[in-house]
This record gives sequence, C-alpha cells and structure tokens, in this order.
Amino acid sequence: MAGLLVIVTLGATVIVGTTIGRRYSVAPPVLLIVMGGILALIPQLSDIRLPASAVLLIFLPGILYWESLNTSLREIRANIRVILLSAIGLVI
Repeated sequence: MAGLLVIVTLGATVIVGTTIGRRYSVAPPVLLIVMGGILALIPQLSDIRLPASAVLLIFLPGILYWESLNTSLREIRANIRVILLSAIGLVI
C-alpha cells in the first residue's frame, strides 16, 4: 500500500508542478525539483525507496509521449549532429 501511495503522490506532484509551471512561466523541471525537495521533507515519505524499474515503467512512458508531442522537428533538424553524437557516445 505504501508503494501505491508514493506513486500517486509523485504523479499528483508532477501534474500540479507542470500546471503551476505553465501558469506562472516557470520552467517545469525547476519547479519539480523544488516540489520533490519539499516532498522529501515529509517524514512519511522520506524513508520510502522506489526501484528504478518502477520509475522507468510508470513515469518514463508518459514523459516521452508528452515530449514527442511538444518537440519541434525544426529544432531536431537543427541539432541532429549533437543529438546523434550524444546518443552514440552515451551508448558506447
């Protein structure tokens, strides 16, 4: 039950953080880091650990889907060299 509570809390935090970030023109990643730090100060949530596989299966698909809808093809074409070099270098 604790795992479900953590997942719901993190999901709600992401939704609230992106909504607030859009409304007040704050970069959502910065706001999410601050909100995650605030969540870490709550005693009930500070000692819970999530396995990396759970994060990859639950949060990563949503993030990738959202970014695929909001990424400009023009920006990708302009930065294709850097993207490919980073991708190849990080895999190697």
